[in-house]
Amino acid sequence: METNQTYQNELGSAMLPFVMRELVDTVMKRKTLPLEDALYYIYSSNLYKALLDENTKLWYSSTLS
Repeated sequence: METNQTYQNELGSAMLPFVMRELVDTVMKRKTLPLEDALYYIYSSNLYKALLDENTKLWYSSTLS
């Protein structure tokens, strides 16, 4: 069972850059922010903290939903 949990954690870590890329693009468009400001907006948010929390599996959700 622990092996499955380890796999899920690794999967989440591997997926996060792809989720972040899409999220940054969405924030830039919707908030009309330059890249640096969009990154700051995301990294200082509660959403980013939730994305890092493996228990929420929030990284699995699409930014398009």
